[in-house]
Amino acid sequence: MSSSSKKFRCIIFGEEGTLAARCAELLREAGHEIVAMVTPSLLICTEN
Repeated sequence: MSSSSKKFRCIIFGEEGTLAARCAELLREAGHEIVAMVTPSLLICTEN
C-alpha cells in the first residue's frame, strides 16, 4: 500500500473564517475522518 492511499483520523484547529472549513471538506472528500474540530466560529461548528 502506498502512503498516498492511507486514510487517517484527525482533529482540526482553526480560527474564524473559511480555512478550517475548507481543509475539513478536502480531508473528507479524500476519505479521511475528522473526529473533532476546535474553533470559536459558530458557523463552522454548526455545519455538517
